[in-house]
Amino acid sequence: MNGRFAGRGVIVTGGGRGIGQATARAFAAEGADVLVLGRTVADLEETVAQITADGGQAWLLPCDVTSGRGRPPGTGCRRRCRRC
Repeated sequence: MNGRFAGRGVIVTGGGRGIGQATARAFAAEGADVLVLGRTVADLEETVAQITADGGQAWLLPCDVTSGRGRPPGTGCRRRCRRC
């Protein structure tokens, strides 16, 4: 880790699996605080667990970014981590 993203907040949609999960882990490995978004809570929990096990900071927010109705009221990024 060289910390290119240390002190920065990153939002990764689709972070529960596949390319999104790899992206979230890569940002965390570079020092970013990562907010992981996706539809499947279990997948998001796994990504967050992997990041924190590697010493990173991560939070999850279940939502469907394809619809404005998918995000619960009052759970926007700024309210959640205040670093984005």
